Amino acid sequence: MVPDLRKYIQHISLSPDSIQPDDAVSPLMKFLDDNLIILSEWLVRKNLSR
Repeated sequence: MVPDLRKYIQHISLSPDSIQPDDAVSPLMKFLDDNLIILSEWLVRKNLSR
């Protein structure tokens, strides 16, 4: 997960000024949407099953 996150952050930092901020951030937002929902559900379930 960390290497993917670094890749998306690097994509944002290296994007030219001509690219709209929304376009530069959209791959990172999709990645976070796909992965953090799963992790959040797992962590909540794990905390409730003590």
